[in-house]
Amino acid sequence: MANFVVTTLDDTIDPNDGQLSLREALALANGNNSAHDTITFAANLSGGTLSLTNGELEITTGGITINGDINGDGQADITIDAGALSRVFLISDGLYAASTISATLNGLVIQGGNGLGGGVYGGGGIFVGYADALTLTNSIVSGNSNGAEYEGGGGIYGYKGAAITLINSTVSGNYARPGGGGIAGHYGVITLTNSIVSHNSTGVSTDASAGGGGILSIGGVITLTNSTVSDNSTSDSYVGGGIAGYSGCVITLTNSAVTGNSAYQGGGIFGSKNAAITLTNSTVSGNSSRSIYGSGAGIFRAPNPAMGASLTYWLKDGNPDGVKLTISDPSGTMIREISGPGRPGLNRVVWDLQIDAKHRIATVDSNRLGQTQFVPAGDYTVSATLDTGGSGRPEKMERKVTVKPAPGAVTAARPS
Repeated sequence: MANFVVTTLDDTIDPNDGQLSLREALALANGNNSAHDTITFAANLSGGTLSLTNGELEITTGGITINGDINGDGQADITIDAGALSRVFLISDGLYAASTISATLNGLVIQGGNGLGGGVYGGGGIFVGYADALTLTNSIVSGNSNGAEYEGGGGIYGYKGAAITLINSTVSGNYARPGGGGIAGHYGVITLTNSIVSHNSTGVSTDASAGGGGILSIGGVITLTNSTVSDNSTSDSYVGGGIAGYSGCVITLTNSAVTGNSAYQGGGIFGSKNAAITLTNSTVSGNSSRSIYGSGAGIFRAPNPAMGASLTYWLKDGNPDGVKLTISDPSGTMIREISGPGRPGLNRVVWDLQIDAKHRIATVDSNRLGQTQFVPAGDYTVSATLDTGGSGRPEKMERKVTVKPAPGAVTAARPS
């Protein structure tokens, strides 16, 4: 265990100047392989700002603590500003490293970060790597953005399985595309105690999981205790002004408040299919929804739409036996049969863009036979034949559907 004392706020690497910069101290700590190295600042630096000129600061070894609370009063005494030239901190020992690391940042103002750098995207202020962990105490993360449309987390971004813990800290005034203006995480844990997430926002994105002006989690856990999420927002038709949770996210609030946030749906909290939202001694109030249907100004929870092509048809009198729809590929070969409802009026069924097992064909890789096959891109014909009763002639409906499979899906191609 070593303690390194930073003596200059210049962002330099010069072993001969008689000073120790934060970048130099991190290089020593990262190379020390000690479990509990601490970096502090000389008393005369209190209230000063370190302007980054050599890119983001990297923490690549576990157990490093950077303590900017010089006088021990629980307030941030050191500001680190990236000037929108880079991210501020990257905490990672490798994008998919088998090992994990943890870092603690205390008593710092982290600002002006731009989350493009180091070969990873997201987290303008702080990027936390694969299954790694950050504990942020007595700190402020403000005025950061994640740059272009990648990953999210204007203030802080946790890559898959990362753990982000805030204690007595504030995340405010950050911006992200596609989601998580303040904090974003994928399949990880976001924990706030005595903390504030406020005045963060998200921009327009093509990502279906955009949202979470304050906090966004996909498939993870969000836990707030004695904390506030307020005055955050999403743009356009995006959801979860305060908090957005997707893919079974678990959201738990205790003695906390979600207030004054705005979004298209779920102005306060948005939870998609299988999300679990639990509030104990907490309030969700004064939030707003821009949807003309007023969907969940406070809390909105709903299933994700089914994946595939929605096939909608109208029946004048209905058909008690339902409707059989057949789908043919561009060559006219039938590849799918679907049963639909036969109610009078408007009906809808979703084709999941897959091929029936009996119509399934060989892929290039014979080892992949039998798994789900998605149709290749092209124009498909959907047909429905109805028994019109006394008219003596069945009625046939046909429509064209243009399909674009998701990137990376296993698609089937018939031999020419």
